[in-house]
Amino acid sequence: MINYFIGDYLILVLVIGFLVLLTNNMKVDQNKSKKVQTLLITVAIVTICSTFEEYFSTFSSFNYGRLICSFIGYSLRPVVCINFISLLTDNKIVKYFYGLSIINALIYSTCFFSDIAFSFTSDNHFTGGPLRFSTHILCIICLLLLIALIIKKHNRQSWHKTIILSYIAFVCSLAAFLDFKALSSSIFDQTILICVLLYYLFLYMEFNKVDALTGTFNRKTFYYDIDKFKSRITSVISIDMNNLKLINDKYGHLEGDKALITLADVLIKSEKNKARFYRVGGDEFVVLCIDVDEDKVKSIIKRIEEGMKKTKYTCSIGYEMVTKDKEINDTYKIADDKMYREKERFHKNNK
Repeated sequence: MINYFIGDYLILVLVIGFLVLLTNNMKVDQNKSKKVQTLLITVAIVTICSTFEEYFSTFSSFNYGRLICSFIGYSLRPVVCINFISLLTDNKIVKYFYGLSIINALIYSTCFFSDIAFSFTSDNHFTGGPLRFSTHILCIICLLLLIALIIKKHNRQSWHKTIILSYIAFVCSLAAFLDFKALSSSIFDQTILICVLLYYLFLYMEFNKVDALTGTFNRKTFYYDIDKFKSRITSVISIDMNNLKLINDKYGHLEGDKALITLADVLIKSEKNKARFYRVGGDEFVVLCIDVDEDKVKSIIKRIEEGMKKTKYTCSIGYEMVTKDKEINDTYKIADDKMYREKERFHKNNK
């Protein structure tokens, strides 16, 4: 029996070790950590059932142990896939796929009284029925959904995430194909696990670049990007939330956080490809415009202003174009001064 566990030993070591690490990690989003834990547990269950199924397959006659393990494996693999997509995308549409996974489990539950999905002969040989590939089809559909969501959510602000998710979608799709063709018995489960580890490592690295509250880049990344994109930055936009202190004092800091999140959301939606957004202070944001002219900068500002009009909050904006005779830091200072003059006008008009 022990020989059948050796093949999946490394998977179980990774799963258990990762679960232990998750209980002590406070940096990455706790909601994602819980999703990772749920996903790892389902992967572990599928792996253990797969190992037992392989062991029971050596019996010379039919046995219920193999039947039960096969049923659990077929039923849980789509759940693994759905949990994985939920972790990667946070899209609400994914929850509806759990209903499909229940239908899939019901299809495979027929193994206990018919051969619609699969069955075993008296001498313990596997026989596939007309609905044998229900699990594979559902997993492939889920992976196609993942690819569609990656394309839909892509923007310059998170192009690193797009690359890693695209890579994950590709290798998981390839693993699903190999599993479908029965070229490898557990490659899909192993690939999912490795990709979870890869994605979690990515999240851990991204945590140091992104502002935890708003999802924009943080101050440290701002100064790094000034140097990285030095030759391509054409404009700097300085933005400050109006009346944040008043909101905090009157309604509480949770409402203040909501205001900042709203502003950040408007900023990110204003331009997907030619701008990068940063929270550099309590209520201060900066936009670095990449390879765009002044008309494009003005259109970005206009979209920000129009987006804020749809909310109950306001902000002050100032911008400056980069020229050969001044450094980017000087450009930022000028944009900041323009923003503060705009802020003064706002307070003067709203006394």
